[in-house]
Amino acid sequence: RLILEGKLDTIDISKSMRIAAGNRSSDVHSIRNLSLPLATRFEIYWLTPNLQGWLRWASTHGIRKEVMDYLTEYPNQLYCVNPDMQDFAKATPRGWERVSSLLKIGLNRKEDIAGSIGMDPALKFLAWLAQKPVKGPVNLGEL
Repeated sequence: RLILEGKLDTIDISKSMRIAAGNRSSDVHSIRNLSLPLATRFEIYWLTPNLQGWLRWASTHGIRKEVMDYLTEYPNQLYCVNPDMQDFAKATPRGWERVSSLLKIGLNRKEDIAGSIGMDPALKFLAWLAQKPVKGPVNLGEL
C-alpha cells in the first residue's frame, strides 16, 4: 500500500516524496524487475559510485584512514564488480565500509576482508597494507 497507494496504515503520505533503491541486472546482484505499472510510478536515476563523494562521506563517518588511502591510490577498487568472479562478495562502497569496521575490531585475515569485498580485492588490499607503516591496532596476521 505504501508504494501503490501512498498510504501507511491510515496515514495518507501520497504527497510526500519516497525514495527507493535497487540494482540493475548488470550489477550482478539478485534483482527482480519492477512490473510496468509499478515502474511508471517512479522517476528512475542511475547513479555511479564516485570516489570523491565517497571519501567526503567516509571522512565524516569514521572510515579507517587505511581504507581511504588505499582507495585514493587505487580508485578503480571502490566499485569493482566482475561478473566472472566466483565470490559472492564484491568490492562496493558498502563493502569497503564493512572492511573499515572489521579492521577496527581486529578482524583482518584475508577471509575476514574477502567476506566483504571478495578474495581478489582483499588480497590486493592486504598486500598494499602490509607494505605501509601501520599506526594503531591493525595487526595483519597471516596473509
